[in-house]
Amino acid sequence: MFPQVHGVEKQDWTALKNSPENKNNLDLMLACCKAEIESSQSKHIFPTPDCFKRVASLLRKQKDYARELGIVELYWLLCDSVFEEVKRRDGLRAQLMAQHSALKAGFKKRYDKAQLLLQLKREDASLPQ
Repeated sequence: MFPQVHGVEKQDWTALKNSPENKNNLDLMLACCKAEIESSQSKHIFPTPDCFKRVASLLRKQKDYARELGIVELYWLLCDSVFEEVKRRDGLRAQLMAQHSALKAGFKKRYDKAQLLLQLKREDASLPQ
């Protein structure tokens, strides 16, 4: 799912992902997600949702609803992983719970819509032509 992007240093991701010519580059945005995953897992911090939202938007434009659901689920799993690790290490805090809930809620509407669109796409495909 994640392409290799050679020659891109970690500090370049912000500039790359925010440049207008790159915002529609799915491979680059997926590579940005991969870098965000690695950073989140190594530092035990919640991933920023920007790249994941951009990838989900690009997949929706391609009508690839199954992969759109997959990227949202991946983001949620990553948030859950960080939440559990920080909770284990530092104990449960209201701020941690609020941040975890807010990050996941930011994708809920998109996820529900993608599920509906995927179901409709499957129903259309099963109709006789």
